[in-house]
Amino acid sequence: MKKIRKRYSILLIILIAIGMTVFFMIFQGRKNTSIVDVYLDNGNQQHILTYGVNAAYIDGNNEKWKIATVTIDESADLNLEGIQLMYTVSDTLEQDLEEISKKYTGKKVWINMGLNQEMSLEDLRKVYERIESLIEEYENIYSVYDLDIALKLYKTHGFKWISHKVESNEDIEAIYNLPEELKGQVKVLINDYILENDKLSLSEQLDTISRLYYSIPMNIGQVKLIFNQGDLNKAHYKIIDLYNEIVSENWISTHKIAEDTTPYIKLQEGITVGNPGEFLVSYYEGIEFVEYKFNDQSVQKSYRFPFKLKEEVYDGKNGINKIKIIVKLKGQEVPYVQEYYLDFKDMAKVGERSKRLTPDYPFAMQMTYEKPYIPVLMYHEFKDVVGESDSEQSISVSTKLFEEHIKTLLDNGYTPIHFKNLEDYFRQKGGLPEKPIILTTDDGYLSNYTIAYPILEKYNIPATYFITSAYVGIDTTMPHFTWEQAKEMEESGLVDIQSHTHGHALLDELSENEVRYQVSMSFARIEEELGKRDVKVLAYPQFQHNKKTVKWVEEVGINLQITNLAKLKGVTKPLDVKRIHVANTTSPEQLLEMIQKLTMK
Repeated sequence: MKKIRKRYSILLIILIAIGMTVFFMIFQGRKNTSIVDVYLDNGNQQHILTYGVNAAYIDGNNEKWKIATVTIDESADLNLEGIQLMYTVSDTLEQDLEEISKKYTGKKVWINMGLNQEMSLEDLRKVYERIESLIEEYENIYSVYDLDIALKLYKTHGFKWISHKVESNEDIEAIYNLPEELKGQVKVLINDYILENDKLSLSEQLDTISRLYYSIPMNIGQVKLIFNQGDLNKAHYKIIDLYNEIVSENWISTHKIAEDTTPYIKLQEGITVGNPGEFLVSYYEGIEFVEYKFNDQSVQKSYRFPFKLKEEVYDGKNGINKIKIIVKLKGQEVPYVQEYYLDFKDMAKVGERSKRLTPDYPFAMQMTYEKPYIPVLMYHEFKDVVGESDSEQSISVSTKLFEEHIKTLLDNGYTPIHFKNLEDYFRQKGGLPEKPIILTTDDGYLSNYTIAYPILEKYNIPATYFITSAYVGIDTTMPHFTWEQAKEMEESGLVDIQSHTHGHALLDELSENEVRYQVSMSFARIEEELGKRDVKVLAYPQFQHNKKTVKWVEEVGINLQITNLAKLKGVTKPLDVKRIHVANTTSPEQLLEMIQKLTMK
């Protein structure tokens, strides 16, 4: 019986573990499992695709369409710049080419060569060679061959243009599956017959149209010309709206011939440098929706390919941004999650920070400390009455005690300075007072504004507040001061706002990209709200750092890094600034004693 109970207990533990794993996967998603490619509009206004229509559906007063499909017997009076001729190759080919050249002088002409598919391979070769020998005489005429013909001959004959009729998703797949050798040599002309396919429902038509056109700039760039052979005058309004949206894209033109350029940047695993723009997702069978999270904020769900995220929907910041793509497949509970990082340069002009009241110290002034340590005090929360628990006594300091600390430091000749003074000293651009000291607080709690700030004003001394930018104005376990309050304190010339990361992240547990994002985003928000920093200082949450994080943080442009608590033989260095933890149990006398042990022999 005991053995049976033990087995049931083990089985229960296993089932609970499996259940928790499944719940976690549903909640978090299959993180960093890439099933789609993600693209960002790179702002390149050069188009890569030329769009035309069927001349049969153009009215006589044509001002809009400059590229069209015509038959050899149709009028040349439509004011066209580019023409696709649907032509059946015959014995009169030579005379027909001469007539076409005269009829369409000064226009580009793509002749879609209709060949008998039943011809033998040898006969096909002969006809192809005859066509090409005649076409060489005409600079404005291009021969275009059906994909099926090209697949038979491409290993022995070179092709410049091939054409392909698209009615369904299966036809689109044929473009994806072109042999690599053929992909490398040809340009593709598509004849879009999706509207003419009455086997497709309206929803299926919309999906197929979207897939065809938006796949071109993302991953079938061989397509340079596309002709809509359907009658848009009789189409459903949703289809008309979709085609109008497509034609308005900056990478498509209705009158200029396509250029070889790339309108979208494919996002990679590292940090992609670019500018804010539209995001698109590559085609994948069975997607129910794609959700976008930008800088940890959910901004949109999209339900139709190419699952666009327009620039105006998200709020890009100067520096490194993070976009999370959540792909939900039909019939699957657990979504796929893909993360990317983007470095946006010069997003907006950042104003200057408020002027400091504290002086700059001339290079001739030097501190009198006997050890190479400059004391930096660390506070967190302030309260009129501090609770008795060890945690409260450690993190909080009473209003009365904080003021006593300040008075004692000033009475004993200590001069509070800013980190800008310290950085100038390290760069040999300035000196320091005889007994410099830096006051800091972490986390940006509201009491820093309501309790500590008035005391700083009373004694006219500077301090640095390290804030978690995502929590500004937010009430977590304790309330945090707002950006308006931060601005008021900086405008006093006394308080300097610096970074404690964007989300209070433990940086030594994160990837390189996420470390860079946490630091960059924090300063982007600080500078957006308060002005450009004349020095950038990062205080590691819980002091968690390592050699890699120090390197990555420095590369983001941070001047000084707060790394740990001070020790007796501590040395203050730009990338290794250590602090003295001040608790509610630290009397003014004890504070002086700690400072003296760290600075004097």
